[in-house]
Amino acid sequence: MSFISGGNGKDDKHSPSTAETKRKLKATPYLHYLKPAERGDPHHQFLIGDIFIKGVFVRTDLEEAARWFKLASEGGHTEAQFYLEVAEGKRSMQSMYEYEDRKKFKAEVIEATNGTSIEKYNVGRGYMEGKRVERNLEEAYGWLKLAADWGHMPAKELLGVWGFKCPRCQNLLPIRSIPCGNCGGSLEVVTRETSVPDYVDYIGVVHYKTITGPQYMRCTKCSNEYGWTSCKCGTNCSMSKNYGLHELSREAWIANRTKIG
Repeated sequence: MSFISGGNGKDDKHSPSTAETKRKLKATPYLHYLKPAERGDPHHQFLIGDIFIKGVFVRTDLEEAARWFKLASEGGHTEAQFYLEVAEGKRSMQSMYEYEDRKKFKAEVIEATNGTSIEKYNVGRGYMEGKRVERNLEEAYGWLKLAADWGHMPAKELLGVWGFKCPRCQNLLPIRSIPCGNCGGSLEVVTRETSVPDYVDYIGVVHYKTITGPQYMRCTKCSNEYGWTSCKCGTNCSMSKNYGLHELSREAWIANRTKIG
């Protein structure tokens, strides 16, 4: 049985049997990684360790993974030491996946710089949610604004609020901030749809089509309905039927998102 020595030239517990590793990788698409790894290539040594720590086409084998990560680390691979500590139980598996998420997000930021509106939107959402990177609403607004300026509708919706805007005083009244006069619940805008006769076919069957009717406000709690004239601007000047998606300023958006959490 042949062995690969570690960087100290000695066969230790981190020196994998290439014959045993070959047997484990034989039925996988990654057997070709073994030859460069045997020649001392730290990148391929790391890749083999990665296969075993995650159980990709093989059974998860932390000891096998640790051996290859040890060789990769001694060969100068910058990330191998971190993964070695995971394989040896000094760090959690969760920490490894979080590390990879952060690394992937950094790559997405680079791609989004000259990328599509969808890529910019995804980066903005990432900064807004703070799951894969530290939450940063300033960065989130900047990326979402870029996506919105390119016509990305979900980005526009994240930056704005559906509601009324008074044509006289420019006061913005979000639809969900208007209380229902019946139960105090929040309102939503609903578009009424109606089926009307369209045509009669050759055997006399009447076919119908759906037409979009007028919009109205409906309580999300008691389903009470309101017409547009039910709404008054918060500053007591008449609110017209100026309902739509109104973009918030940077400061207002950040303040709103900080409140939401």
